[in-house]
Amino acid sequence: MPVALCLVTGCASSGLNSARENFYRGNLKQASENLREIPEGNRDKILLLMERGTIHQEAGNYKESTDDWVSAWRMAEELDYLSLSQGATSLVVNERVKNFQGMPYERTMLHAFAAKSYMAMELWDDAAVEARNLIDRCQNIGKFPQDAYARYMAGFCMEMIFDSDAASRQYKEADKLTPHLTITDDGQIMRATTNAARVAKSSPKTSELVCFIGIGRSPTEFGSWSSNYRWGATPFAEIYTNGKCLGRSHNFANIQYLLAGTQKQLAAMRTLKTATRIAIKETLAATVSSENEFLGEMLRLLLYSFETPDERRWE
Repeated sequence: MPVALCLVTGCASSGLNSARENFYRGNLKQASENLREIPEGNRDKILLLMERGTIHQEAGNYKESTDDWVSAWRMAEELDYLSLSQGATSLVVNERVKNFQGMPYERTMLHAFAAKSYMAMELWDDAAVEARNLIDRCQNIGKFPQDAYARYMAGFCMEMIFDSDAASRQYKEADKLTPHLTITDDGQIMRATTNAARVAKSSPKTSELVCFIGIGRSPTEFGSWSSNYRWGATPFAEIYTNGKCLGRSHNFANIQYLLAGTQKQLAAMRTLKTATRIAIKETLAATVSSENEFLGEMLRLLLYSFETPDERRWE
């Protein structure tokens, strides 16, 4: 039986690697230039948009960052319904032949990061739209890990449009996800103690300075987390003015833990798909071997050489 086999592979562009290197060196202009052109049809387009949006935000180009992130999540939504043919190809080759769509926590983070850029432009209603997207993502994320940062961001955005009830609900959800902290209904944050809530209620209402801070680097495509520990296992920032400490940051989300929890949920599905893919490869190789043993063995070696995991992620 003659067998026709078309093999297609995809990989992240060298421009992405250069952009990441320049970004973490602080060369934002060059990092942006590395990702200036994103070819149509690139299987990593969503990932490239995510990364370029991050560069734009860090450089203070907030409009450009939201443009990239909105494009990324819209493409991801479309691909949820248009990936059947790629799914069939991935059963023969590997998961990297599929368009990158992002893990659940990454797609949630898209809305959280976009909300920050909208707030930086004082576009409070647009930030509230992202807050509603965050709430929807969190409510429909299934068994994948929840994200307290997203919940708090949603609450803060709703507070900015004076929807105190919606804000309070999100702050309560964030509080449930952070046992090491006490988050009050009005968004105050403090270390968890037996009387933290009572202290918060008795504290006089004053002006607030709220900072959303990202520290460190998420795990790389190669699974390295060592760069995270440059700042310690639980990094934080302190805010000073005139030598006085106004407060410190608290950890709401750790990408390492979100990734690990997500991979745990995906493990069973991936194991089943890998077993199916191996069975298909063996069937193809055996079919060719029945007519030409040498070609069959060569095909088997070729097919298994593509058996690599998909480790693409937003870094």
